[in-house]
Amino acid sequence: MDVDAWNKIKEILRNQIEDSKMNLWINNLQARTEDDQLIISCPNMMIYQYVNKFYLKNIIEAYSSFSNGTVVLDVLNSNSGMEKKVVNKTVNNFVSGNVDTLPNSTPSGDHEVLKRSVIDRKQTRSDQIQSSPVDSSKIAKTASAPKRKSSNLINVFSRTKSVGKEGDLSKGKNFIKSKTFSNFVEGSSNCTAFTAAKKVAADPGDRQVNPLVLLGKSGLGKTHLLYAIGNEICQNTDYRVVYVNSSDFLQDFTQIFGSSGQQGKSEKLEELKNFYSSADVLLIDDIQFISKGEKTQEQFFYIIKNLFEDLKQIVVTCDTYPKEIEKLDNRIVSRLCEGVTMEIAIPTYEERIQIIASKAKEFGLKIPLEAQQFVARIVMSNVREIEGALKNIRNTYDYMKATSVTMDLVKEALAVQIQSREKLINVEDILRLVAQRSSTTVSQLKSNKRYQSVANPRNLAMYIVRTLTEKSHQEIGELFGGKNHSTVVAACKKIKKKLDANDPKVSADYHYIIDQLKI
Repeated sequence: MDVDAWNKIKEILRNQIEDSKMNLWINNLQARTEDDQLIISCPNMMIYQYVNKFYLKNIIEAYSSFSNGTVVLDVLNSNSGMEKKVVNKTVNNFVSGNVDTLPNSTPSGDHEVLKRSVIDRKQTRSDQIQSSPVDSSKIAKTASAPKRKSSNLINVFSRTKSVGKEGDLSKGKNFIKSKTFSNFVEGSSNCTAFTAAKKVAADPGDRQVNPLVLLGKSGLGKTHLLYAIGNEICQNTDYRVVYVNSSDFLQDFTQIFGSSGQQGKSEKLEELKNFYSSADVLLIDDIQFISKGEKTQEQFFYIIKNLFEDLKQIVVTCDTYPKEIEKLDNRIVSRLCEGVTMEIAIPTYEERIQIIASKAKEFGLKIPLEAQQFVARIVMSNVREIEGALKNIRNTYDYMKATSVTMDLVKEALAVQIQSREKLINVEDILRLVAQRSSTTVSQLKSNKRYQSVANPRNLAMYIVRTLTEKSHQEIGELFGGKNHSTVVAACKKIKKKLDANDPKVSADYHYIIDQLKI
């Protein structure tokens, strides 16, 4: 029964959740039944937190489609059975929320509800050490002196040109302390990476997320999360955190390898290795550049090997999977793949609006929702481009000595982006996608048929062409079989009204087309 029920649930979830996320978060869950309870066990607390936050409601709704039973979500310890029996979630009384605020009531059966307890860092590290094959001297060093927050907080983010004494370190160089978890806009495109980064910041060195590899294209927030991890750890502990871009890391070692004098070279090399190896947390940005130096890779491997055996945290970012980085040492690839790789994707339309609203506050701009939506349709690639667009708007606002941000001002500020975007948008693609979505044909959309099954998608297509291009109502009418100006105006107004009212069908169709048009 338990296998059949869980397989049936997963079959339903496959229609709602991307394959990559199914593999990462759902397929590793275990399920069993006791009486009328379906008990779903997560392999660790990080996965529990994520499933609880994003997928538990989907699981409950799927189960309720063929059963009136209860869903229990818990955490399974592979060594000793049940580690945490977390919470009872019923089909008819779903309570969403944070695991820190679980109810104190106890459901029927053996699964009592427990509040999440704070895991003692010293005990956790001690347990990990006992089960890890590491040198006894490293055990003594790690177990006897767990790092704690102190009155003399040391922030050691640096790339150093003069390695040796701590006084020589360039504190805060190249590191942005304003990048924190609180101003990172979380959404479906980055939530797995965000959850893992928070886990690292809360308990650096935890083998479940060590090493942590943050993967994604440029400008999507990998470095922001790297900064956020470092800032959070330094705020709450006296851990020694070292941040470095891999191109700088490569340069440091290359300079030593190219220097003259074998004795001096050996001493400098040992100093540099000790500098990185003595970190409690090592944050390395753009790891792919290390592949350019064969000797540097050798040193990097031994650094991360020693850190890992010392239960120290390693976090790296890269623009492609470690296995796909050309000329990257297989030993480094193997060590990085031993941890967790979390990908950050291109933000969705809704996420871009959230990012624009958040960044606009940082720029001191009050941008109306309609203008935010317009920017989100024009700038689609990454967060860095959104920041660039907002800088253009801010500069135009200042130059024009405007009193408010209007649509005309936004269009003036983003004229170049708009022109570039239009060159990439094909009206025929819009018509084709709308026709596919609505089970009509392009010829029907261009026809004079007034059936709702044709008129509604035609109105949507006209609205999308109008909002994504600078084409006039008259020009759009010509594209749709010679419709007049007033017909296009009326069609656009109808769709805008439905979108403003959050009409579920129109909103779903609209966002689907917008996402499909990503370039």
